[in-house]
Amino acid sequence: MSYAEFVPLMNNKELNGLAQNRFLDEETQCAIASHKYLLCRQYLAENARLKPAARDILLAGKAVSVKWNLIRSGNLNELPDVIHSVWLETNHRFRQPWRVGYTFFTGSFSTLRTPNTPIETLKDIYLTYYRPRETIEDRSWRPEYWSIRLLDHPNLDEELALVISTSHMATLQKKAFEKLVALRKRK
Repeated sequence: MSYAEFVPLMNNKELNGLAQNRFLDEETQCAIASHKYLLCRQYLAENARLKPAARDILLAGKAVSVKWNLIRSGNLNELPDVIHSVWLETNHRFRQPWRVGYTFFTGSFSTLRTPNTPIETLKDIYLTYYRPRETIEDRSWRPEYWSIRLLDHPNLDEELALVISTSHMATLQKKAFEKLVALRKRK
């Protein structure tokens, strides 16, 4: 049964509930993806069984939060180039340390899928975003925590681990060196 014809008639609460339903058909998902209500599109982007046609509609939109939810939920794992382009196109005001970490390193707790963030994106995040912030006195954003989470990403390579090991933070140096040793042992 398709709910696509009812999507324009639904209120926001109904749209949010429907967008989170894993068993929606493609037609209904596309109708929700085309809807103007942002929160239902954000929920749909996190749907574990998102169809490619609905994903493409969501990617074509302007909402950065929807695109970041697609990354975080693992719905763009087979498109690492798109993940990199979303990172590059994102306005710097949207890049909060916790949001970057959850989106590109840890992923969604509901889908248990780690984002397939390409190594060039991981390097850019660390070198242009986290590393310069390590010298800021305000530690409320926990730079060691997010850099250590970056070290746990499966796409991390030896080169980035080596760069992170040159940090001036002792705990980060130690963790990066341990990761570098582990990566070299795997070879």
